[in-house]
Amino acid sequence: MYKYALWAQGLTQEQFMGLLCAVGEYGYRGRKVLQLLRRYAPRDDRAFARAMMALEVLAGFAAGRPSTEDQMRKTVFKAGSDAQDRMFRNKILAGRSKLQDLRILREHYGEAGLFDVLFSTFTQDPPLPRSAQAMMGTYLRKLKPCATEELGSLVQASLRGWDVRVAQLPYYFREAYGMELLRPVLDRLGADASLSARERNALRGYDRWLRSRRGAEPGASNGGPAERFGISGVGGGPPSVS
Repeated sequence: MYKYALWAQGLTQEQFMGLLCAVGEYGYRGRKVLQLLRRYAPRDDRAFARAMMALEVLAGFAAGRPSTEDQMRKTVFKAGSDAQDRMFRNKILAGRSKLQDLRILREHYGEAGLFDVLFSTFTQDPPLPRSAQAMMGTYLRKLKPCATEELGSLVQASLRGWDVRVAQLPYYFREAYGMELLRPVLDRLGADASLSARERNALRGYDRWLRSRRGAEPGASNGGPAERFGISGVGGGPPSVS
């Protein structure tokens, strides 16, 4: 049983009916409450995000959209995880985190946790500012955290939020995975007729940066040999694309 449901084990039938009535009272009137919470609530507070999502699930029951225990757990967990990512990302962007802090974050949350915090900068819609993406991309290249998702999913997820003027993201993929893995992914996505104009422009941006020899580092840490270009650093590269 879900640990936050243990309190209900001893409820009598009359008490359980009282619980259902309370859920209904809230559910039918919860829209305005949720609107206020969304407007004024901190978006980077993990505990608040979980509570907020639980309220939305309760309102869903009253609106004819019930959830199973497994669905509830996954939904609430994701809300808390997303808020935690925002908290760490905001702290980094505000200049309150240094490279050593990120290494500590990796020790506590693992490679995947660190990757999610940094990579989520490139998947926001509307996109985050270029300066924020450049900073997170630099950390990606320095720390090279490993992702749990497959490479194609990651590249596709970045197509709507990545600022094509930021070289660090394609350089990270090239250094971490190698062109032997990255090139087929880009070719496959390029053949996808469902991509939007914005996503196709991002694919062209990947191609331009990856054809550049600037910023390359030998060795691929997440699978496959990287092409050896012999020049390090992130300066230069293709012209900016608006």
